[in-house]
This record gives sequence, C-alpha cells and structure tokens, in this order.
Amino acid sequence: MDNLKSYEQLNESYYDSNRLYNKESIVKRLRKAPAYMRSYIDKLPDIRCKDADGNELTCTQIPEVVYRYLFGNF
Repeated sequence: MDNLKSYEQLNESYYDSNRLYNKESIVKRLRKAPAYMRSYIDKLPDIRCKDADGNELTCTQIPEVVYRYLFGNF
C-alpha cells in the first residue's frame, strides 16, 4: 500500500489549464527555447487581466507541454 501511495504522489500534476500567466514573461522565456518550443508563441491566446495592484496586463493560458518545459518537468 505504501508503494501505491508514493506512485500517486509522483504521478500528481500541478498543471492547471485555466491558470493565467503574464504573456510577456512567457514569450520572453520561450524566445530562448528550441525551435519546436518557439512555435507555441504564435499559438498563445491574448487575455486581458489585472495584476494585484490593478494594472492592466496581457495574460495567456499555456498548454501542458509549455508548462513542463518552463517549470522544469520536461
């Protein structure tokens, strides 16, 4: 039973498809990525949002493959 519990913890994903990210910072990081990852830049949607201070930002949602590349699970 302990092994099953450990496997479920390892298999757990922190990716949230509805989370918004600052598009400028995502694009900046993807510009330094390999070509197959840079191709996702044009596919990112533009979503208007506000930060904690109330400033208008352009946000985006990212696919799981981009999340895994940017946040070290790739």
